[in-house]
Amino acid sequence: MAFVARAIADGATTDGRAWGVGVDDGGSIHTDRSGIGIGTVAGADAYVVLGDHEPERAERGKPLTFSGYKIWELAPSATFDFRNRPTCGYYLRSVTDGTPDADLHGGSTAAPCPTTG
Repeated sequence: MAFVARAIADGATTDGRAWGVGVDDGGSIHTDRSGIGIGTVAGADAYVVLGDHEPERAERGKPLTFSGYKIWELAPSATFDFRNRPTCGYYLRSVTDGTPDADLHGGSTAAPCPTTG
């Protein structure tokens, strides 16, 4: 999450948003050969993180404060469309004075995806 915050604060993005991917030990996420941008999770959970606003504090030598990261938790065999990233199905987490929320893994969905059927 610090990587995402610094990318935004340092102006390393073109649209003020930064994405990151984290994978639990023993896991991987791989993208398709066809180049359409579909990632598939294998072995262990993976997390796609979006910072879509300026962090409250991301200064060298000071503890990070950044509220409202969007996180998509992906179980093994799940897919994620990196080309057409979803706008729902995520939960929110924060880092305050260098301390992340107690439960970074899972939580109630802040923006549920509509169900079909």
